[in-house]
Amino acid sequence: MLSQKRNLAVISLVLGLILVSGSWAYPSVREAPTFILYTLEGEEIEFHPSELTFLYFLSPECGECLYPLLSLHQSLKEQENTARVTLLTICSDCNWREVKSLKETLPPEIEVYFGNHLRALWGAWETPSLFLVNSQNKVVGKWEGEIDAETLLANLPQPQNNKKSEKKSTSCGQGLCY
Repeated sequence: MLSQKRNLAVISLVLGLILVSGSWAYPSVREAPTFILYTLEGEEIEFHPSELTFLYFLSPECGECLYPLLSLHQSLKEQENTARVTLLTICSDCNWREVKSLKETLPPEIEVYFGNHLRALWGAWETPSLFLVNSQNKVVGKWEGEIDAETLLANLPQPQNNKKSEKKSTSCGQGLCY
């Protein structure tokens, strides 16, 4: 009887591990979920990725989340990536006052969206969490915790310029592909 219970427990554990590992995929093959963003003014915006879109998840308790966000924003402004790379800031676990306070702290060109409904959908459990989505709506990169904007942007994949490679090309740079 004890042996049967032990065998059943081992089988359950193995099946659980198979199911959990089977649902995980490398970022370059994972389809980005569809979702709606909400502004402080109550406007609904459906997410449509640009050539490359960074989704930056932060929470009101994360004081160290602002520096990487500002650094990433400034680096994008300084480089010629602005036209092809979009940065969306999403506050998870935020109420209206927290989003308003956060928006007042940041430069006016950084919009802050409500993201309470997106944390589980994206798996953004740690803050900051950063996802890179390409124009085909594929998640091509994910970072959690400490984020170094300079290294991240230095290794962004470069677009292909010749017309033959534009059809179904994949451009890669140090683990990031699009």
